[in-house]
Amino acid sequence: MCYKILLVIICFFALLTQSLAQNPQKTETVETFEEESIKIDAQLVTVPVIVSDPVGRYITGLEVEDFSIYEDGVEQKIEFFSVEAAPFRVMLLIDTSYSVVNSIGKIKSAALEFVDNLRDEDEVAAIGFSSYIFPLTDGFTRNKNDLSIKLSRLEGLSETALYDAVYTAAHDVLKKITGRKAVILLTDGFDNRSRFSAEKAIKEMVESGALVYVVRYPSGNPESQKLDFINELVEATAGFRYDTTKIADLSPSLQKIAAELRHVYTVGYYPSNPLETGGQRRIQLKVKEKQDIILRYKKAYDSNEYALAKSNPPYIYNYDKKILYKKRPSFSLENKKDISSGLGVLSATIDAKPYHNKRIRLSSYVRTENVAVWGAMWMRIDDKAGKPLTSCLKDKPKDTLMENLLTTGTAEWTKQEIVLDVGEDSQTISYGIFLDGMGKIWISSAIIEVVDKTIPTTETNNWQKYRIGQIFTKAEFQAEKR
Repeated sequence: MCYKILLVIICFFALLTQSLAQNPQKTETVETFEEESIKIDAQLVTVPVIVSDPVGRYITGLEVEDFSIYEDGVEQKIEFFSVEAAPFRVMLLIDTSYSVVNSIGKIKSAALEFVDNLRDEDEVAAIGFSSYIFPLTDGFTRNKNDLSIKLSRLEGLSETALYDAVYTAAHDVLKKITGRKAVILLTDGFDNRSRFSAEKAIKEMVESGALVYVVRYPSGNPESQKLDFINELVEATAGFRYDTTKIADLSPSLQKIAAELRHVYTVGYYPSNPLETGGQRRIQLKVKEKQDIILRYKKAYDSNEYALAKSNPPYIYNYDKKILYKKRPSFSLENKKDISSGLGVLSATIDAKPYHNKRIRLSSYVRTENVAVWGAMWMRIDDKAGKPLTSCLKDKPKDTLMENLLTTGTAEWTKQEIVLDVGEDSQTISYGIFLDGMGKIWISSAIIEVVDKTIPTTETNNWQKYRIGQIFTKAEFQAEKR
């Protein structure tokens, strides 16, 4: 049983009663907007956790009911739970300073072998560092051939900006994405170049929510034997440190990490103590009725960072009379702030009863501008308890290199469609747009209509695994009637 995130998104757009005769009717278009725009959702605290027995065997098959979580000794209600089947985004952070310049080929081979041990749905990004930080990939990719080409660019330089690399990976990449994420740091552990302090680098990585695994290269530099930074980094992020005696031994450690990433649970909650009170918060997590187990998870977080994101929300909602589709206004979501925020959500909810045992199609036109992570149109059908029965994010068409890519970058108006079946146990139908990270997305001319069952349904996919950072309500929208 897979516990889903139970976020009830209530009536953001209101639709007029749909006239859904099978024969096409004359189209009537009415769109209005009311200035009661936004509700900010509380910030969700997410805690990745690895559960094992004393000899290191992973304990699988746990459900949300098996966990309890406490903040400063007060039990919290678990609002989010993700099992090991959910995909990971993995950042390879590779030290190529002068001490390993003659071993670059072996490092690249070990990194590629690690990637081969990941699941097909996992995505990988790579950053090299020595005197400077140099991204090897343009964001995250599932294309292993492309990754091999990018890793071939690795080259060694003289000094090591280790703290800067950790800070940059967290601040510039990981804090801008949601979901499950991990960092694989390959380094000898020495720093002699960074502008950022070790403390600031660790703090930024903890706030990103990523697990950090460190695989240490052998090094003749005695300073590299000082492990204070690495030990604090892996402990604060619930990761692990592996030490190798020679470069050739990288692969076994990386294989262990790939196996562990398949056995990570993620637990999330909204703090009962208001974030605005600030301070460092202690986390305690327990597994009920389990003896002799070992739990690895982050033990604390800085609530001031969460409170800042809540009081200074990144997403802006707008009824746009300037960006038109065929002379019709649009609705938009925009994010100009370079902070970790979760998803911005714009949604409509209608009664499902008129559509019971029918196949429906949501169609609209979507436009994007400088979307850094992704944006998407979506539709979801819930039961009486508000539990999703089926849901779908509208993906780009599949191609030979990348599958199920969501909308990124800049694109002019494009028609998007989602087709789902509505069962007798359906209570509500919700739809709208998502935006993750910086950029802007518009939606216009939305239509929901009954279609013949010869029209195939859209492949469903689960968007509940993503963290919701901001929700928009009370925007009144009246769609076309058909």
